[in-house]
Amino acid sequence: MKKYFLVLIGIAILLTSCSVFNSGDSLSPKAKRALRNGNIYFSQQLLERSEGFFNEVLEEYPNHLETNKKIADIKFFNAENNDRIAYQSYLEAFDKYQIVYDLLKDVDRQDMSRDERRWYKDTRKKIDSINARILILANKEYDTYLNEGIGNLDEIIAKYHKLISLDPDNIDPYRFLTSILNNEKNILLNSENPDEFKILNLDNDILNMFSQWVRIEPKNIEYRAQYARQLYVMERYTAAAEQFSILIQNDPYNYDHYDLYATTVEAQGDYQAAFDKMLLANNNIPENVNVLQALVFYSDKLENDEAYIEYSKQLIDLEASPENLKNFSYYLAKNEMFEDLLVYAEKWFVADRENRVPAQLAALAAQKLKNTNKYQYYAKKYQELTNAN
Repeated sequence: MKKYFLVLIGIAILLTSCSVFNSGDSLSPKAKRALRNGNIYFSQQLLERSEGFFNEVLEEYPNHLETNKKIADIKFFNAENNDRIAYQSYLEAFDKYQIVYDLLKDVDRQDMSRDERRWYKDTRKKIDSINARILILANKEYDTYLNEGIGNLDEIIAKYHKLISLDPDNIDPYRFLTSILNNEKNILLNSENPDEFKILNLDNDILNMFSQWVRIEPKNIEYRAQYARQLYVMERYTAAAEQFSILIQNDPYNYDHYDLYATTVEAQGDYQAAFDKMLLANNNIPENVNVLQALVFYSDKLENDEAYIEYSKQLIDLEASPENLKNFSYYLAKNEMFEDLLVYAEKWFVADRENRVPAQLAALAAQKLKNTNKYQYYAKKYQELTNAN
């Protein structure tokens, strides 16, 4: 770092006076002397003394380009070389670099001197660098707080919020803050007497963090999913359903989005909306066991017999499990649909030969259909299994 600063000073000595920004011609005699003295001490690396003279310049000319750039570099150097004052020095450097950036950002490149172009490029890098360095400081302090119990959590959190104020579109501090808030929430949840009011406040803060994730990266599927899940956890079902709908539009082949949407509207008692969304899932993800199970479930809730039968048959074609066959066979028996009952009770018996119930239902269906051979066969099987138990 010191080698870099020596190079910086060497370049500074060669600065030209052709630019309106860095020229001393427009300064008062007092400011000119202060700038000259500041440059002398700056070149000798007597930074504290040079800073004093530069501050005299800024008292009269707070937007003087050259002076702000040099003070910013001094503050940055101090931050890099003194951990005790690093955070505050980075912030002071940021303020000065921001002034330099604001002065140069709207100037056409052709109208800049070579030094101004270099300053502008360096300032942009330094602003990003300061954000990254403060984030590292905050993360390090939080790790120390977690592992050693040393530090002030409020002050650490304040650093992340400061980063957000410096650059509201940088997602990193939001992500780390979300993690910290979740940790604090888990600590409360695992305590003997959880403070519900504090937990609610933390949930609101976490929700706000997730909303910023989505604002910054609206096309990020995982970020929106976490935001939607937090809305669901907080029982904000209407808003959660809207977010899950957006997820389905952006990622129509992911079953989890449909499932979460359906679960959300189900919590509001809207089985029809859940069923309709699962119909869409069935179109986009055909022959999916989870989708068909959901369609069977919501058909039953809606008492839609036609749909229940249709999707139960499709489900069993894909997964002829004893559980699926049992549920459908009971439905068929209850509704006296004996032709289908015989078919599916037989399938159930094949899948679960130690269970006497499918044999009993198959015998019942065969009897009602006057199918003597099958009746005798399944009646015998039912008797054998009954005796064996």
